[in-house]
Amino acid sequence: MICGNNCGNPGKLSCSACGTISYCSSDCQKSHWKNHKGACKIARANKTTGNKYQGATDTAGDNQVKQIQTPG
Repeated sequence: MICGNNCGNPGKLSCSACGTISYCSSDCQKSHWKNHKGACKIARANKTTGNKYQGATDTAGDNQVKQIQTPG
């Protein structure tokens, strides 16, 4: 997995709050936090609600997180 901060290095450290993204260093994690914050919040909520929502990612780095409600 590549660093979530798109620096090109391998991501070795996972976000301790949600575990959905990896970073190569704590510096990259800190600099990407503003972009990851929304997706992290949704991913943490998914853990407690039994994954009511999926698709909590910010792969474009534009801080736009989309929630897709699962059927059922």
